[in-house]
Amino acid sequence: MDEIAGIKPARLGAVNPLSGGGEVIGRPPVVDSEDLLQGGRELQIVHQGQVYRLRLTQNNKLILQK
Repeated sequence: MDEIAGIKPARLGAVNPLSGGGEVIGRPPVVDSEDLLQGGRELQIVHQGQVYRLRLTQNNKLILQK
């Protein structure tokens, strides 16, 4: 997955030196949905103590639900 639809994965670790080290420069990382789902159709993501569901529909669309 070096390039998908003209999007190249961002170089990790490129940090804006003026931001105090927390702001990443450039595009966000690119992750293949198959890598996230690992052959399944749903996964759970915990964000700030809340559980979200990332689900693959019958039409191969991704839906994120709280």
